[in-house]
Amino acid sequence: MFSKNHMPYVLWIGVGQAHPHLFITQAVNEAALACNLPIEEWAWTPHFTIARGRGISPAIDASFLKKHRDYDAA
Repeated sequence: MFSKNHMPYVLWIGVGQAHPHLFITQAVNEAALACNLPIEEWAWTPHFTIARGRGISPAIDASFLKKHRDYDAA
């Protein structure tokens, strides 16, 4: 999950050992810099956004994550 002030607002699932091209951000960064756009300073993790929400209780989110922690879509 992504959270702000310890409140979850995005639930996502990683793609694990995805195709190596998903991890290549150098070309994207170079294109952004060429257009005078800022680049992100943190490592990117390939993922799919599952849900977005506001005001989700961290306890409810933790319960959901615990229940589904062994999920594997492979």
